[in-house]
Amino acid sequence: MKKSIVKSSAVSKERDRKPFEDGLKLAVADIRRFEPHLAGAHVGEFNTVVSCFSLDRRVVQNGLPEGLVLGEQIDIVSQGKHPVFLFVGVQSCVRWHAVPPYFCSVLGMRYREAVVAVPFVRRRETGGDEHFTAVKLYLDRTLPIYLGWIGALPKERAIFRKRRDNYRICAPGGAFLFEQESSDVGVPDGGLQELPKDVKDHFDTLKPFLSLPHLGQYFSAVRSIPMLAEYACCPFRFDLDAVRLRPVAVQGTCSRRFCQILPGDFNRPGLDTDPLGSFCMKTSWKIEPPGLCFH
Repeated sequence: MKKSIVKSSAVSKERDRKPFEDGLKLAVADIRRFEPHLAGAHVGEFNTVVSCFSLDRRVVQNGLPEGLVLGEQIDIVSQGKHPVFLFVGVQSCVRWHAVPPYFCSVLGMRYREAVVAVPFVRRRETGGDEHFTAVKLYLDRTLPIYLGWIGALPKERAIFRKRRDNYRICAPGGAFLFEQESSDVGVPDGGLQELPKDVKDHFDTLKPFLSLPHLGQYFSAVRSIPMLAEYACCPFRFDLDAVRLRPVAVQGTCSRRFCQILPGDFNRPGLDTDPLGSFCMKTSWKIEPPGLCFH
């Protein structure tokens, strides 16, 4: 009798799941939660390790989606170089902006995410304002992946293994993608006013990079739809005034699939010693719905 109940329950759960391409599955319970997240801006909190790189402009340009180009040379890096950011961390309480934080356990999403982002890019044909664009996005939850596709963020599924601030990321089939280890440099976590002057000054140098609006790219399958442009502009804002930071040293290894732009092996110093150093960052953010880029 017990075996029959267990078997029936398993069949019921399997029927509640709908197949999507690439082997991903979305539960009916997730679909019921889907609607409120389509109704405007999203907010959340990102607890992430941020690594900053100064890389060859030609390598970075070759890693951009077709139709995007790098902006002008930036003073913070040497001639012929361009900055690139790597975020690896945990997104929490991701929700529709009108949902109060105390409903996070019901309507908020929590997932791990790794992002390779390039700041100061423009569209090749029309130019206009400078943005940042995410060239790689890996998540460990299905629902935010599909929400990302709607928001012009071509996210992919991955398996994350985390211990403290150390991560190992693999593809769903088990293929290695990326691993990273972080070590403290002796500067405690704190708000901007609590941090040593050199750390604060270095972070102030990075603020223009982290404040740029996002330029997203839709999948080629939907670019033929008249209402959807190939690219979409998404106003995105970290709350950089309320951020909490802790400089860390970072070392990592990644596969070519993950690191089209980043070096295969890297070591980055902490933000306490390098304006393009690495750090743990915890802050809230807000992103508006994607729209056409007019500038």
